[in-house]
Amino acid sequence: MSSPMSSPTSSYRPIPPTWVGLEPAQADGRACVICGHSYVVGYEYPPVPVGRAHATGATVMACASTCTPAARARVA
Repeated sequence: MSSPMSSPTSSYRPIPPTWVGLEPAQADGRACVICGHSYVVGYEYPPVPVGRAHATGATVMACASTCTPAARARVA
């Protein structure tokens, strides 16, 4: 008979890093948390989610090619 409980890892979701001290556009996910580049217009590559803003709870982003490694290293 199988157990009604799921395995402990089946519902595991890592808690995203929380970022504090961001500018409003960064805290809303409209600008990179590392370099501040705006994603509103003229950005040819999709940004990468790197956590949540403490102030807004929104997903914050980093430039895919250049800033993502720095963002991940900052919170590791």
